[in-house]
Amino acid sequence: AVAASGADNASVATQNPSGVRLIKVSDSVWVHTSHFNYNGWPTPSNGMIIETATGLILIDTPWTCEQTAELLNTTWQMFLKKPVLAVITHAHQDRIGGIAVLIADNIRVISTPQTAQLAEGAGYPRPESAIDQEMMPITVGASDSIIE
Repeated sequence: AVAASGADNASVATQNPSGVRLIKVSDSVWVHTSHFNYNGWPTPSNGMIIETATGLILIDTPWTCEQTAELLNTTWQMFLKKPVLAVITHAHQDRIGGIAVLIADNIRVISTPQTAQLAEGAGYPRPESAIDQEMMPITVGASDSIIE
């Protein structure tokens, strides 16, 4: 495991027990990477954590609930806070697999109406249908918290 001692170095990385890795790519953006044995092959999946004036925003979950719980633990250790918002980009396991953990932790989870419908059809908890084309880009809290 690689430990992170602070969030001020662009090369900071951390890996938790379930194998989710966080790499800082800019002053306020980290990429999370997880792996899962999909169709017999270890397959990576990436998402993001964005630090804003309003709080942390999670873009997509890792593959599993266990990995998502570990990611939340890691973000708590690094930032002393949990995400205030999660955005699910589509309803495949590599983006929504840990949604139940987010909902159980009272983190607001949003997506497009189509993704919410597909998620529910695939047996996942339904994200809030809060994103549509007319809303783009999304501003969360302060004006420096824009998702495009």
